[in-house]
Formats: sequence, structure tokens, C-alpha cells
Amino acid sequence: EDGWDSGITADKLKRGLNMFSASVQCDIHYSIHHPSQEIRELLTKLGIDSLPELCKLSDVVQLKNKFMKADYMHL
Repeated sequence: EDGWDSGITADKLKRGLNMFSASVQCDIHYSIHHPSQEIRELLTKLGIDSLPELCKLSDVVQLKNKFMKADYMHL
């Protein structure tokens, strides 16, 4: 069961998204902190199967844009 059939509450998603962050490494690269299980499930539903160890700012912006554009009612 992937959690979607039984339901992931809005509160769990909100808490997970609030904790989901990245920090600057080596001036031009960002390290994405480990997301919660609920956020990993959401990433999978958005077509993001894995997150890189280090990424560029443009990658972080792309990830943010996917979250902003997602149609959560149809995931």
C-alpha cells in the first residue's frame, strides 16, 4: 500500500513540506535534506524517483516549480 489509498493527511503533508529543505554546499551546489516518507511518496507521484546528493540552484527551482504546478487533486 502506497499510502494514497488509505490517505495521507493534509497535516502530514504540510509538516513534511515544512521540513523539506536544501542548504548551500560549496557556494554553487545545494544539498537536499532527506524528505519524510510522505514527501517521498509525493515526489514519486510527481514523477521524481530520486533526489541527487548535490544539485544546482536551477535544480532546486525546478523542484519547487513542480510542487507549485502540481494538481494535487488528481495525484
